[in-house]
Amino acid sequence: MILHSEELIREYTEKGYWGNTTLLDIFYENASKYPDREAVVDPPNREELVGGEPERVSYSKLLKAVDSVAVELQDTGVKKDSIVLVQLPNVWELAMLYLAIARAGGIISPMPMQWRQRELSYLAKITESKHDITVEEFKGFRHADAGKETVENVILLEDIREFAKTGREPEKVEIDANEIFTICWTSGTEADPKGCPLSHNNWIFQSGNLVKVCKLQEGDRQLCVAPLVNMTAVGVNYVPWLLTAGTFVLHHPFNAEICLRQLVEEGINFTILVPAVLNMILKYPESRTTI
Repeated sequence: MILHSEELIREYTEKGYWGNTTLLDIFYENASKYPDREAVVDPPNREELVGGEPERVSYSKLLKAVDSVAVELQDTGVKKDSIVLVQLPNVWELAMLYLAIARAGGIISPMPMQWRQRELSYLAKITESKHDITVEEFKGFRHADAGKETVENVILLEDIREFAKTGREPEKVEIDANEIFTICWTSGTEADPKGCPLSHNNWIFQSGNLVKVCKLQEGDRQLCVAPLVNMTAVGVNYVPWLLTAGTFVLHHPFNAEICLRQLVEEGINFTILVPAVLNMILKYPESRTTI
């Protein structure tokens, strides 16, 4: 799905803003160069979020999961330009799904965990999505039931974990750097959420500027405190992680003690914290002793 005009693509390509490399190309190159490097690290409190022990996933394991999940998604009907709704908290499988859905030819459309049936129905209607990847239940709300009332195919996190083990190769799908990689959404606080489609080139150019300005280095370890469904987390942490072949350490919902310990114990080189969160950290009674 290419939404930019040919004139704009030509102009930005000639100016050197955009190129022919996709985020998938970058990921596969990272996995080839650094198969044993940690790629994604689960939050320490994964068990209370979705169950199971927190995992530390290497680039080689992530590569296998991306390919395996992509082919299984193709088997469920995901094809070129299919929009796949995803509603998961910050766990390694969510980071993987951005790539696996693109590898299958689809477009990920991630949603906050606090959204309910109304938002899900609205998004499914305007995107014409037939797929929803989510959890059975999260903090008392049965997301799977909401999905089953809305779309044709509900795929649970447990299914994704099984898909990731198959080791199958997906059907090759040609992906252009100007095709849409994500459709993220505005918060919907004053009106219905608005979709914000961004291409591989959009993300690479914008996040590439951040990498330069913040002087991020190859192999840096990044802490993602924002929910990995919004454009802050994707643009400031996720894409820069790919661009630097680093390690993506996940956090959320915010917990001052866990965040401080991750900053130290995970050897974090870069993160982004909004003023309200920084203020919470400064007011945290054990902040000095934790560090």
